[in-house]
Amino acid sequence: MWDFSNKTYLITGANSGIGKQLSLKLAALGGRLVLIDKNSDQMELIQKEFPRSVSYHILDLTEIEEIPGFMDSLRKQGFRLDGLVHCAGISPLMTLADFDFNLSLVTYKINLFSFMSFSRYFMDERYTNEGSSIVGISSSTSVYGGNRQYIYSSTKSAMNLFVKSTAKELATRKTRINTVMPSITNTEMVAKLRTQSDAIDMNVKYRQPLGIVQPDDVCNGILFLLSDLNKAISGTGLKINNGESY
Repeated sequence: MWDFSNKTYLITGANSGIGKQLSLKLAALGGRLVLIDKNSDQMELIQKEFPRSVSYHILDLTEIEEIPGFMDSLRKQGFRLDGLVHCAGISPLMTLADFDFNLSLVTYKINLFSFMSFSRYFMDERYTNEGSSIVGISSSTSVYGGNRQYIYSSTKSAMNLFVKSTAKELATRKTRINTVMPSITNTEMVAKLRTQSDAIDMNVKYRQPLGIVQPDDVCNGILFLLSDLNKAISGTGLKINNGESY
């Protein structure tokens, strides 16, 4: 069994979906967690279950300029991070005819720019420990592009390239950076998309022979990348695809 005792992790998007599931698993395995999201109801429940090791904070990731102050507050409270998992993300469906610049910018801020902003602190020993691990939640659509998901898909493709581009720089602190790339996963985000498109279940049937990916399977991949078992993987994307080929 993995042991994350004496390790501190920042998890974004911790109030729902993979972020919530991962927070529960990581706390149960001994991790000290700093959870952030723009909503707090589920984070509060997690904190009540693990009062000694979990703290949570309300933070709107569209307000990128708030991140430096937030990180300074963590440092002043004595936190030094051993890892980051960026689970926060939105996936608006948008045709070319319906292109919305403001919604596109919000999607980039949440899915990508905030991830970049948090990651840069792993080059600074005042905020983070050497030998840390960073994981971003990407998507299989970063490779093949989802129907009406060109904004979402492009943020995830850019995340993959950001990871590749920064791996060597972060290696100077023995810090690893990777993404996980789930295929269609049984989360609240997909449930919402299902109400807007009838293609979700068809895609699962024809593209993923082992069925829809479960959040727990994605969490296990993340835990591996965070753990001491992973010493040699950085700058890449781990496919969690239930047999989908692309």
